[in-house]
Amino acid sequence: MSGFVEADLTSDSTRSFREVVGNSPVAAPSTAAGANGRFETSIRNSRLNFTVTAPAISEWKTKGVFEFDLLGFDPNLSASANNTEGGLYNSPTYRARHAYFKTEKDGWEILAGQTWELFGWQSYYFTPSVSVAPLPALTYARTVQVRGTKNWDLGAGTLTAAVAVVRPPQADAAMPDLQAGLKFAFCCRGSGYMMGGGAPRKVEPISVGLSGTVRKINTPSNDGVATDTTNYTGSALAANIFIPILAATDKNISNTLSLTASVTQGSGYGDQFAGFTGGSASNLIAAATGATGNTNNRTTAQPVLDGGIGDYDANNNFNLVQITSYNVNLQYHFPNEMPDWVTAGFGVLSSDNMDSLVTSAGKTSNGGTPYDRERVYYANYYHEFNSQIRLAAEYDYIDTEYGNGGTVANDIRYQLSGYFLF
Repeated sequence: MSGFVEADLTSDSTRSFREVVGNSPVAAPSTAAGANGRFETSIRNSRLNFTVTAPAISEWKTKGVFEFDLLGFDPNLSASANNTEGGLYNSPTYRARHAYFKTEKDGWEILAGQTWELFGWQSYYFTPSVSVAPLPALTYARTVQVRGTKNWDLGAGTLTAAVAVVRPPQADAAMPDLQAGLKFAFCCRGSGYMMGGGAPRKVEPISVGLSGTVRKINTPSNDGVATDTTNYTGSALAANIFIPILAATDKNISNTLSLTASVTQGSGYGDQFAGFTGGSASNLIAAATGATGNTNNRTTAQPVLDGGIGDYDANNNFNLVQITSYNVNLQYHFPNEMPDWVTAGFGVLSSDNMDSLVTSAGKTSNGGTPYDRERVYYANYYHEFNSQIRLAAEYDYIDTEYGNGGTVANDIRYQLSGYFLF
């Protein structure tokens, strides 16, 4: 059993976010949410983990992992939602994060259950933040999958190849998401690394990872025949790297500096960025009647598809959302006499076509303007009183661009967090 108790104090210059920033938009400054601030206290990111290791059978070593937190789904706080601030913060909902088993033998690994997706080699290249992860532009997705992995010891390092059959972004497409990746980790040079506020510090070797995803999206056809559907193929590539600038000596993280960088590009993979919709509706709604080429005057089409993956243009034609993302992080661990470390970085997520996509209510689900860029700059400071107690602070500058060069809204966040690790 392991985990941590976390207590957060957070101040935002807008009312755009709760604990998690993710890739949700900063509220426009012309709105009440964009013109006023918010202060929160929360323990909802606290976690509890159970790992069960079974006796080896025929040399296969197997373990099961169950991890939970208190960030479960709660209705939004609004006049129409059946929820209160006291209920949200004081009685948070228990939520499953990970639930999987993994078995391995002779360099082979088989995994089944819910955990980090293979795309982007999550969580090997996560950038750390005191603010509850993720920040904008970080691939951050857990879901059910079956994965096969093979590791080869090449002397100078370890080469890893993996393929995964993953829960699709749309069940109605009747096809799984297919992901694959290659990663090489060098054996002889490493640096200090910590992926988040309550995560352990460790020495991570220099590595580079490539990965990709291919998925199907299915929507009602625009020909007036109710039973006809059209398939679209979404795909994306990701490249990740971890570079020790000041390397560790004898596996000691003292006085080490590292750089983590990631870039992704593709279409139809907005679900890999938590909270991203671009402003599109969930579920999508096409133009009601009389769209170009709709000779049978087809009524409203409503594919079951989460926002941010695809949407309809002004001619009622479906398009996958195009996305490019990149983020860079520096992480420095002070000498052992000073058990502190700092991180700083930035991330950008942008879409070339989000602004041209519309729904029957006009631009986006509520008639507002789509957002096509999310950006963050951040800095963190961590102090470790001992192996169990940490205190950390973060500064974030987050901005959202609406309508392809239109309004830019920004939020400034300060957060102070304490952790008890066990």
